[in-house]
Amino acid sequence: MLVRNSFRLHLDISSRVGLIAALMASALASLPSQILPLTVGAMTDDLGMDPVRTSWLASADLIGIALAASTGFFWVPRFDMYRVVMFGLTAFLLGNILVLCLLDTASFWAIFVPRLISGIGAGLVNTAALATLARHHNPERAFGLNLLVVVLVASTSYTALPSWIQSGGLPTAFMLLIGLGSLIWLQCLWTYPDAAIRVDSAAVGKKPPPLPRIKTLVLVVAAFISSASMMAIWAYTERVGVTAGVDLVVVGSIMAFGFLLSSCTCFLASWQGNRYGRRIPLLISAFGMFAALSLMGAPAGTSFIVMFAVGVFLFSSMWNYSIPFKSAMVASLDPHGRSVALFVAVTAIASAMGPMIGGYIASDGDYHRVLLYSGIGFIISILAFIFMDNQERIEIASRPKAPTPDPTPKASSSAQAPKTKVKPARTPLPTS
Repeated sequence: MLVRNSFRLHLDISSRVGLIAALMASALASLPSQILPLTVGAMTDDLGMDPVRTSWLASADLIGIALAASTGFFWVPRFDMYRVVMFGLTAFLLGNILVLCLLDTASFWAIFVPRLISGIGAGLVNTAALATLARHHNPERAFGLNLLVVVLVASTSYTALPSWIQSGGLPTAFMLLIGLGSLIWLQCLWTYPDAAIRVDSAAVGKKPPPLPRIKTLVLVVAAFISSASMMAIWAYTERVGVTAGVDLVVVGSIMAFGFLLSSCTCFLASWQGNRYGRRIPLLISAFGMFAALSLMGAPAGTSFIVMFAVGVFLFSSMWNYSIPFKSAMVASLDPHGRSVALFVAVTAIASAMGPMIGGYIASDGDYHRVLLYSGIGFIISILAFIFMDNQERIEIASRPKAPTPDPTPKASSSAQAPKTKVKPARTPLPTS
């Protein structure tokens, strides 16, 4: 046991303090992958290694995150999420502290192994935090808030970290991770909500029931196609703008502002929650994505930069707008959190494969085909999510309704029958 249970407040995930702890833990676990473009450049400048070794060092924590997320299907229903989060945060801190201490050695393995450890810790924390958020009474709102916090933390880091790296070098990036990690470690120590898994006492020690096969398979495939398609477009958005004649610095500014602007749709998704169901928001994201990719793929001309900027803003917004509703649908498959762990693993693998798939599509230099094929893949995945949600509603609606009690009070049998007075029999008087 890492910590004493007496330190905890034993909050519920629906409480504000417990929800904030889970949101901050997930945001911290997502931060290494968000600031990856900044750390790659700093590693190239400070470590002096060849590009191949630098790329392996940069992706070490991503490998650890994928390893931890891919095994979450097996350990999520068996362990207390509080202990998993505290163990993962400890590993995250330990790995980054070791990296900070060993940077001067410029040794490949001395930096790779600690980054792998911190990545495994981040993967454990993110998977456990998302499994905890899935137990919220309004999971659409919880996942929307999660995405909003991730975007805001990443945008703030993008604003402050470049100047820190420029003045202090690569160690400042790991100091940021250690500082934030220490604060969130203390926060989760006291306020992280109770276990995300709530099972009947009679089911303790028994194997959880299997997931619905067809629905799980369809949603997993749809989640993979969606994540791979979006990452393929995001990886080659810069190439689409530059080949059309837009300056590289301008394209970078448009992408950064579009990422920040997507926090508005994250807030909208968290505000909506489950008020309007899932099908309407998913349809909105599909139509919005079609409009975004049409603007991004418009022919080059005098007004292309305006259409490209609006398209990038809309692309980032619709991408993030759809995630909370898809996550909530996946979470509804299993109360033990296994479906969420499976979704995190599939998303991590698809995000890593998306740029490679986009590279094969654009092998001849036509980056507009990435927009076309990836856009078709995203819309197909959205339709699959909508169809599965529609099937669930049909099943619920087709169940026989329980008989409703008659609102008019029924008279009792004693009230219906007329009351008759029974005279007691006279007892004869004793004779002398």
